[in-house]
Amino acid sequence: MSTISNLSREELYELVWNTPLSKLAPKFGLSDKGLAKKCIKHKIPTPSLGYWAKVQNGKKALKVLLPKLKENEQYLILVNFSAPKEIEPIIKQVRARTNKKEIPQNHLSALNDDVKELVIRKYHPILAAIRKNAGPPSEYDQYPRLSFIGDAPRFGLKITKETFVRTFNFLDQLVRTLKLINIELVSIENNFNKDKVAVFNFNDITISFEIREKLKRIENAPPVNKRGGYVFWHQKYDYHPTGILEFELMGYLHGLRTCWRDTNSKSLEKQIPLISSTIEEAFEVKRLAKIEAHNKAERVKVEQAERAKREQLELVAKQQQFHLEKLAHDYERAVKLRNFISALSSNSETSPEIREWLIWAKDYAENIDPVNDPQSIVQMHFKLTELDKYQLNSLKW
Repeated sequence: MSTISNLSREELYELVWNTPLSKLAPKFGLSDKGLAKKCIKHKIPTPSLGYWAKVQNGKKALKVLLPKLKENEQYLILVNFSAPKEIEPIIKQVRARTNKKEIPQNHLSALNDDVKELVIRKYHPILAAIRKNAGPPSEYDQYPRLSFIGDAPRFGLKITKETFVRTFNFLDQLVRTLKLINIELVSIENNFNKDKVAVFNFNDITISFEIREKLKRIENAPPVNKRGGYVFWHQKYDYHPTGILEFELMGYLHGLRTCWRDTNSKSLEKQIPLISSTIEEAFEVKRLAKIEAHNKAERVKVEQAERAKREQLELVAKQQQFHLEKLAHDYERAVKLRNFISALSSNSETSPEIREWLIWAKDYAENIDPVNDPQSIVQMHFKLTELDKYQLNSLKW
């Protein structure tokens, strides 16, 4: 029987990040989905897709640390199920370790337990170049968003001067976090207009992104002209910055969450661990999709080659049939000519001119008779198999 009646969130957190759910859940008499539901209920993060494969291969993987509970969520501190006796030593080790130091909140660790604060000393070169190219809003833009010109790489950057500093601090923290798992911010050339575009890159797979500030729309009263009438055209709305930022991954990512924004309880900066783990999953999804697309393209090539081969064989067989029918037709002509020549030569009253013509006619009948040259029949039959589609279609029997 178990002597541990409840587990704390910290203890269960340590267990699920040291043992895969599929192996840990049966020890509690649960399925992996059942244990995952308990973790969700108690706000305990679990390893993302591909985490254990990276650990086994000695690669760095993101470990999302345990978030703090709010005052009205303190009832979630204890997880109400008993731990089996066989894992009690593991739990005791976890309790001894967690009692020595407080688990850091809202940060990322690599494979070890050491967590380092993300301090911006110098912006990423691409972000620094984009910052230098920031300019005032365009006079043709009804939104008060900063303009970015110059040769620096671009991405979806729709912010005002009020969120300028915060936006680049957030992006730099995100870029530094992603670098821990070998995801880099790089510049590539846009295929459409040849402009430079900043994207996240991992193993030659890219994901584009956008960050924007929500604007508040306020309706304008129509202006009045000197005569007291309303002006026909005017700007109906004004747009004012709100300071609320949204970060979005662009493109279809097969059901993954792609957009995060500031909320009353959590800023965009505090969501960097979740955003980073989702981006890691997104690259895995795109990698699998790329493999599937490649396999599909290969299958299409094989199917096209097989279809072309079938069409070629059908065309060859059709031309061979035409050739056979032509041979039969030539043979019938030769037989008719011989019968006619034989009937004409049976007439005793033939002049020298007629006899000369009969000799010519017999030679012609012999020449068109395919039976006299069976070897050429076989040669033509197999020669047709060597011709391509265009040569076969050009044949006229």
